[in-house]
Amino acid sequence: MPVIDILEDAQAIADKVAGQVSLLAQESIRQKERFDLVLSGGSTPRLLYERLCSHPYVDALPWNKIFFYFGDERCVPPDHPDSNYCMAHESLFAKINIPSINIFRMPGEMSPNEGAQQYERILRNRFPGQSYPKFDLILLGLGDDGHTASLFPDAAILKEEKAWVSATPHTTPPPPLVSRLSLTLPAINAAEQVFFLVSGQAKQIIVSKALFAGAKSSLLPAQMINPQSRKLTWFLDRSAAGSI
Repeated sequence: MPVIDILEDAQAIADKVAGQVSLLAQESIRQKERFDLVLSGGSTPRLLYERLCSHPYVDALPWNKIFFYFGDERCVPPDHPDSNYCMAHESLFAKINIPSINIFRMPGEMSPNEGAQQYERILRNRFPGQSYPKFDLILLGLGDDGHTASLFPDAAILKEEKAWVSATPHTTPPPPLVSRLSLTLPAINAAEQVFFLVSGQAKQIIVSKALFAGAKSSLLPAQMINPQSRKLTWFLDRSAAGSI
C-alpha cells in the first residue's frame, strides 16, 4: 500500500512536498552529486514549483546539481500555454539560478513519434546501460478518468514494455485534444520514489477508486503505478481525500 498524506489544501501540499523535495535532493546530491527530478503539469504542481523558488529553497538548494525532466508533454511548441514545459518555465525555471543544460524538456513541437524517439535518446544518454531510467523522484497528478502523466485508460501505451518514452494519441476529454508524449509505465515504476499530488473536491471519487478499487480487470492507469522500490506517496488535500 502507498503512504497517504492528507493535508489541509493545495497550498499545504505544495509546502509539504517542497520540504520533501529539498530533503531528497540534498541527500541524493550528498551520495552521488546529482538529483534527477521528473516534473508534472497541473495546478497543484504549479504551486509546488512556485514554493520551491521562494525562501528558503531558492537560495538553499544546489540548483546546478538538480536535473529536471518531464513525465509527459502535449504536442505543442514550448511557448504554448498548454505546454507543461511552458508552465514549469514560468513558475520555476525563470525564477531560479539553474543552468539551461540541467533542463531536459520533451520536444512537443516535433511530430509525436519523432519527439518520443528524441527524448528517449536523451534519457538513454543520461542513464547509460540501464534497463530503465533511474529517476530519483517522479511527480504525478491524477485526472478525473484515472489517467496519470499521459497514460489514459485503455490506451496502447499502457502495454508498452520496452520503450522509455512513447507517443500516444488523445482524442477524448480532458482537453487539450492533442497527441502527447509520455514516460511509459516501466520507466515510471523504475523510479526511486513517486509522489502523487492531488487536490480538489472534484477528485474525490477517482481518488477513492485509484486507492481502494481492487478489480484488476479494470485497473486505472494510476493504479498501475507501483514503483519497484515500493516508495509511493499520495499527497491529498482534505477535499480530494473525502472520507479517507
